Amino acid sequence: MVNHWLDHISVRDSDAVKLSVEADPARMSGVSSSGRSAIIPSTIQTHGSPGPGCEGFHAWVADNHGVDAGKTVLQIAAQGTTDKPVLLQNLRIKIIDTVPAMSGIAVTCPTAGNAKLHSIAVNLDATPPTVDYKTDSNTPFGFTLAKGETESFIVTATATKATYRWTIELDAVINGAQKTLQVGGQDGFTTTVEPTATWEWNYHDGWDSWDYQSQRHLGSVPASDPLPQIR
Repeated sequence: MVNHWLDHISVRDSDAVKLSVEADPARMSGVSSSGRSAIIPSTIQTHGSPGPGCEGFHAWVADNHGVDAGKTVLQIAAQGTTDKPVLLQNLRIKIIDTVPAMSGIAVTCPTAGNAKLHSIAVNLDATPPTVDYKTDSNTPFGFTLAKGETESFIVTATATKATYRWTIELDAVINGAQKTLQVGGQDGFTTTVEPTATWEWNYHDGWDSWDYQSQRHLGSVPASDPLPQIR
């Protein structure tokens, strides 16, 4: 079973570190909500609408049990909660399972401009998945948390070959002992392949169907109507 989009998640993997994950780009500072795609199971009768612009797109897809297509963007915040400093020194991706690319009702909120360069880029197609940490100084991933201190970072995971269910593992040194903290829980996050034909939100009151490969307009549906699967 493929899990649907998640909203804000609180994670308590250690008494020394408080972790939280935000999966809605509309709630992330400096991250655009546009340029997002998803696949909704064909068994779902879609309801509601994303509302004006792209700010409500993530919440609408989550309400309709959709899955990220093309990429998953997460903002992770880590806060130290112990008197002794905590060192977070490595981040890696654990693949829970891999299945073929999903089919279903493909939806997109189109981009309104250039995408932000995110700090951690994950390639889920690689074996094992690669993690590329981007900083202005080219320093490796890692930071020390004092009590009450918070660090946050953006993870962008991409998929072009299959559907991946995955979690993030953080290596931490707590009171001199190394511990692995898992972000994503037992079900993890799900990312599938971006479709070539999709329903594109018009930012206001309806959907237009496009085949990106042929640049053909396939039809329109008002926001009040359920979306059919594109054949």
